[in-house]
Amino acid sequence: MRRYETTIIIDPALDQPKIDEIVSKYEEMIKSDGEIIEIENWGKKRLAYPIKKKPTGYYTHYKYNAGSEIPKVIERDFNLNADILRFMTIVTDKRAMKQEELDKLAPIDLSAKRNEDREDKD
Repeated sequence: MRRYETTIIIDPALDQPKIDEIVSKYEEMIKSDGEIIEIENWGKKRLAYPIKKKPTGYYTHYKYNAGSEIPKVIERDFNLNADILRFMTIVTDKRAMKQEELDKLAPIDLSAKRNEDREDKD
Protein backbone atom coordinates (compact mmCIF):
# COMPACT_ATOMS: atom_id res chain seq x y z
CA MET A 1 0.00 0.00 0.00
CA ARG A 2 1.11 3.52 -0.73
CA ARG A 3 0.26 6.85 0.88
CA TYR A 4 -1.87 9.16 -1.27
CA GLU A 5 -3.24 12.64 -0.83
CA THR A 6 -6.26 13.79 -2.81
CA THR A 7 -7.69 17.29 -2.82
CA ILE A 8 -11.04 18.02 -4.40
CA ILE A 9 -12.88 21.26 -5.08
CA ILE A 10 -16.65 20.88 -4.81
CA ASP A 11 -19.20 23.24 -6.36
CA PRO A 12 -19.97 25.87 -3.67
CA ALA A 13 -23.54 26.34 -4.91
CA LEU A 14 -24.51 23.04 -3.25
CA ASP A 15 -26.07 23.04 0.21
CA GLN A 16 -24.06 21.67 3.15
CA PRO A 17 -25.88 18.28 3.41
CA LYS A 18 -25.11 17.60 -0.28
CA ILE A 19 -21.43 18.54 0.24
CA ASP A 20 -21.25 16.24 3.28
CA GLU A 21 -22.81 13.46 1.21
CA ILE A 22 -20.14 13.87 -1.50
CA VAL A 23 -17.32 13.89 1.08
CA SER A 24 -18.64 10.75 2.78
CA LYS A 25 -19.18 9.01 -0.60
CA TYR A 26 -15.48 9.29 -1.44
CA GLU A 27 -14.53 8.41 2.13
CA GLU A 28 -16.43 5.13 1.74
CA MET A 29 -14.83 4.49 -1.65
CA ILE A 30 -11.38 4.85 -0.12
CA LYS A 31 -12.29 2.69 2.89
CA SER A 32 -13.45 -0.12 0.59
CA ASP A 33 -9.85 -1.11 -0.16
CA GLY A 34 -7.70 1.24 1.91
CA GLU A 35 -7.46 3.14 5.15
CA ILE A 36 -8.11 6.81 5.74
CA ILE A 37 -5.52 8.64 7.78
CA GLU A 38 -7.13 12.07 7.82
CA ILE A 39 -9.87 14.08 6.14
CA GLU A 40 -9.55 17.86 6.26
CA ASN A 41 -12.46 20.04 5.25
CA TRP A 42 -10.84 23.34 4.37
CA GLY A 43 -14.19 24.94 3.66
CA LYS A 44 -15.22 27.49 1.08
CA LYS A 45 -12.29 29.40 -0.43
CA ARG A 46 -11.81 31.88 -3.24
CA LEU A 47 -10.26 30.34 -6.35
CA ALA A 48 -7.21 31.84 -8.08
CA TYR A 49 -9.25 31.87 -11.30
CA PRO A 50 -12.90 31.01 -12.04
CA ILE A 51 -13.65 27.36 -12.75
CA LYS A 52 -16.92 26.74 -14.61
CA LYS A 53 -17.73 30.42 -13.94
CA LYS A 54 -17.49 29.86 -10.15
CA PRO A 55 -15.24 32.24 -8.17
CA THR A 56 -15.19 30.02 -5.05
CA GLY A 57 -15.05 26.33 -4.24
CA TYR A 58 -15.40 24.00 -1.24
CA TYR A 59 -12.07 22.25 -0.59
CA THR A 60 -11.66 18.80 0.96
CA HIS A 61 -8.32 17.01 1.44
CA TYR A 62 -7.98 13.25 1.99
CA LYS A 63 -4.84 11.49 3.27
CA TYR A 64 -5.01 7.71 2.92
CA ASN A 65 -3.16 4.45 2.38
CA ALA A 66 -4.41 2.33 -0.50
CA GLY A 67 -3.48 0.12 -3.39
CA SER A 68 -2.90 1.62 -6.81
CA GLU A 69 -6.45 0.93 -8.02
CA ILE A 70 -8.30 3.17 -5.52
CA PRO A 71 -6.98 6.50 -6.86
CA LYS A 72 -7.87 5.40 -10.40
CA VAL A 73 -11.40 4.47 -9.38
CA ILE A 74 -12.13 7.66 -7.45
CA GLU A 75 -10.57 9.87 -10.15
CA ARG A 76 -12.78 8.20 -12.74
CA ASP A 77 -15.76 9.04 -10.55
CA PHE A 78 -14.51 12.64 -10.09
CA ASN A 79 -14.50 13.05 -13.89
CA LEU A 80 -18.10 11.85 -14.11
CA ASN A 81 -19.37 13.91 -11.16
CA ALA A 82 -20.47 17.39 -12.30
CA ASP A 83 -20.30 18.68 -8.70
CA ILE A 84 -16.50 18.21 -8.58
CA LEU A 85 -14.85 21.27 -10.14
CA ARG A 86 -11.23 20.07 -9.84
CA PHE A 87 -9.21 17.33 -8.19
CA MET A 88 -5.58 16.36 -7.69
CA THR A 89 -4.05 13.15 -6.34
CA ILE A 90 -0.40 12.78 -5.39
CA VAL A 91 1.69 9.93 -4.05
CA THR A 92 3.40 10.95 -0.82
CA ASP A 93 7.05 9.93 -0.73
CA LYS A 94 8.84 8.58 2.33
CA ARG A 95 10.70 11.83 3.06
CA ALA A 96 7.44 13.77 3.19
CA MET A 97 5.88 11.20 5.54
CA LYS A 98 8.95 11.32 7.80
CA GLN A 99 8.83 15.13 7.92
CA GLU A 100 5.11 15.02 8.70
CA GLU A 101 5.80 12.74 11.67
CA LEU A 102 8.57 15.05 12.90
CA ASP A 103 6.26 18.04 12.61
CA LYS A 104 3.65 16.28 14.75
CA LEU A 105 6.23 15.45 17.42
CA ALA A 106 7.78 18.91 17.64
CA PRO A 107 5.44 21.62 16.36
CA ILE A 108 7.17 24.90 15.58
CA ASP A 109 6.07 27.91 17.61
CA LEU A 110 6.06 30.58 14.90
CA SER A 111 5.22 33.40 17.30
CA ALA A 112 8.40 32.73 19.31
CA LYS A 113 10.45 32.64 16.10
CA ARG A 114 9.00 35.99 14.99
CA ASN A 115 9.84 37.57 18.34
CA GLU A 116 13.44 36.34 18.06
CA ASP A 117 13.71 37.81 14.57
CA ARG A 118 12.41 41.17 15.80
CA GLU A 119 14.89 41.23 18.68
CA ASP A 120 17.77 40.53 16.28
CA LYS A 121 16.81 43.56 14.16
CA ASP A 122 16.83 45.94 17.14
